[in-house]
Amino acid sequence: MTELTKGNTTTIILALLRMESMYGYQIVKQMNDRHMDIMQMNEGTVYPLLHNLERQGLVTGKWRRVEHQRARKYYELTADGEKVLERSISRWRRFSSALDSLIGSTP
Repeated sequence: MTELTKGNTTTIILALLRMESMYGYQIVKQMNDRHMDIMQMNEGTVYPLLHNLERQGLVTGKWRRVEHQRARKYYELTADGEKVLERSISRWRRFSSALDSLIGSTP
């Protein structure tokens, strides 16, 4: 399952950010909480990817200080990020449909 996660990490992060703005560790926690041990992700994977997505203009990062906590950089999906996510979802749906069709026809 790790190979599938690696190939879809950008889509996963963009989809999470579509729901709400999040900071890096929150993304890791959401991913790991939602998918238990099936698709584990760590900060060493997420932070470099977030920086790259920010450079590409797919997400924006803004520093926020929450009362009695240190400042955290929250990331939000941009309009370009939304377009990339939609294309990625469309490709995934076509791929999974074709795979389901193939697997479903196997005795």
